[in-house]
Formats: sequence, structure tokens, C-alpha cells
Amino acid sequence: MTDEKPPSIADKVRFWEEQDRINQALIPRVFEMREVLDRLEEETAALSREMSEIETRLVDRAREAGVAAAQGATRAMLGELVERQDGLQAELAAAQTRLEENVRREGHAFGVWRGVAIAALILAAIALALSLYLLLV
Repeated sequence: MTDEKPPSIADKVRFWEEQDRINQALIPRVFEMREVLDRLEEETAALSREMSEIETRLVDRAREAGVAAAQGATRAMLGELVERQDGLQAELAAAQTRLEENVRREGHAFGVWRGVAIAALILAAIALALSLYLLLV
């Protein structure tokens, strides 16, 4: 066995003085680091809220853009249908005019042909209304 002497009181006092100097240097740093961590936590929470708000706005804008695009496409299709209807009405009017001329020339029963023409017009209007309904639904 070795003969180790227990530390003297002076050695113990020097040790605790050194520990006190180390603690005096470290404790302010620990508090400073805690403050930095608290600020980082607050900034992270604020950034998270801001990112969530941005994401919500982006989703809303994308949804609005999709709706606007769908509305634009629907308007375009509706415009095409209106143009087709106008064309069909013009053709029907021309056919009715030709029919009336033929009836006058040939002496056929004008009332029958006029009824057929009106029925065709009504059927065309029903078909257009049905097409519009199916597009909008």
C-alpha cells in the first residue's frame, strides 16, 4: 500500500476556490445559452405559424386558380354552344324560308310543314338546354 496523505485544508480551499472561479465563468454562459434557446424557440414557433399561413394562402390561391380555370373552360364551352345554337337557328330559319317558298310554289299544306319546322326548333332548343345542363353539373 502506498502512503497517501489526505489533502490538507489549504489544498481543499484552493480546490474549492478554483471550482468557484470555474462556476463564476460557466454560470453566466449557461444562462446566456438558455436565453438564446428561448429566443430560438420563439422564432421557430413564429416561423412555423408564418409557414402555415403561407401554405394556407397558397392552397387557397391554387384552389381559386383551379376554379377560375374551370369557370373559364365552362365559359368557353358555353360560348361554343351559343355559337352552335345561333348557327342552328340560322340554318333552321333558312330551311323554314325554303320550305315556305316550296309550299307556295307547289301548293302543299303549309300548316303541316310549319308544324314540322316548329317541332324541329323545339327539339333543338331542348337538346341545347340539356347540353348546357350537363356541362354545368
